[in-house]
Amino acid sequence: MLVITIFILIKICITVVMTIFIFQRFFEQDELNIFDFSFLVGLFFIGLIFGKCIYLIYLLTYFTIGEVESLFLLKIRCIFIILTTTPLISLGNMIIMNGKENGEESDDKLNFIIILLFIIITIYLVIITPSYIILNIIIAIIHISSLSWICLTFIYAYRKKRLFGINFLIIAIILLLDLILYIFSIATSPIRRETIGFSPIYIIFAELIDLIIIIIIFFGYIKKPSYISEN
Repeated sequence: MLVITIFILIKICITVVMTIFIFQRFFEQDELNIFDFSFLVGLFFIGLIFGKCIYLIYLLTYFTIGEVESLFLLKIRCIFIILTTTPLISLGNMIIMNGKENGEESDDKLNFIIILLFIIITIYLVIITPSYIILNIIIAIIHISSLSWICLTFIYAYRKKRLFGINFLIIAIILLLDLILYIFSIATSPIRRETIGFSPIYIIFAELIDLIIIIIIFFGYIKKPSYISEN
C-alpha cells in the first residue's frame, strides 16, 4: 500500500504542476471569462486532483471502515468524477452552440443552464443511491455518455477548425482510448475480482495509464492544431 500511496501522491503533484501552468496562462489574458477554454480545462485538472485525493483516502481506508462509510467515500468520489467531466462537457456545448446563429451571451446562459441541470440531476442520483451495484451502474452511464459527448464534440471542433487554441484531435483520441479502457474494465470486472482481487500491481498499472492519459490531455492543451499555424 505504501508504494501505491507514493505513486498516487507523485501523480497528484504532477497534475498540480500542470494545473498551475494552465491557470497561469488563463490569468495572463486581457479578458477573463469563466467559459474560457483555459479556465474550463483548469477546472477539469482541479477535479482530477481532488478526485484522486478522495480515491487515495478510499484505498487507505478500504480494509478499516464499514460498508456505510465506504459507500459514502465512493459517492464523494463519484461526485468529483461528475464535477471533473463537467468543464469539458461545457466546452463541448460551446463548440456546438457557437456553430449556430445565436449570440454569444445567450449561448453562455444556455450552456450554464444545461451544465447546472446536469450537475444537479447526476449528483442527486448519486446521493440517493442505496447500494454499490446501483451506484456503479449510474456512474458508468454518466461516465460513458459524458466521454462520448466530449469526444464527438472535440472531433467536430477539429474537423470544423474551431480556433480555441486547443488540439482537439489529440484530446479526443486519448479520451476515446480512455472510454474504451473504461468499458473494458467494466466488462472484465467480475473476472478480475475472482482472479487478482485487490491487487497493488493492477492499481499501480491502472494509475500509470491514467497518468499517461492526463499528460497527453495536457499536451493537447498546449499544442496548437496544425490549421492554426497554417493561418
